[in-house]
Amino acid sequence: MFDSPFTAGIDTVVTFTGSAFQLPENGKAVLTLKNYTLLMPEVAWRFDETTPYQDSQGWHQLGYLQYGKGKVVISGEAAMFSAQLAGPNQAPVGMNQPEARQNPQLLLQIMAWLSEP
Repeated sequence: MFDSPFTAGIDTVVTFTGSAFQLPENGKAVLTLKNYTLLMPEVAWRFDETTPYQDSQGWHQLGYLQYGKGKVVISGEAAMFSAQLAGPNQAPVGMNQPEARQNPQLLLQIMAWLSEP
């Protein structure tokens, strides 16, 4: 994770699936994907042997930028900012998963930064 105006004191964030994006030139990366394969299905969650794929270099899951007088935070991963129970065993996913203990703090700090003048 990279330093940003909203990551002070945070050293671990857990993501689950989601999307990846490339940032515009004035964007700053917070979570960058490294050593992953990105699957690019034409229809969400439909994968087979013909699904296009590519390396994750240059792709991100969290970033930010300032735009005019405003601020923007971009996240390609919603589950890290939610609390869910998944599957037949109702396993915790998102902010209620024990390994994601700093995810709620990251969200609070993002919201605080966005609301600053």
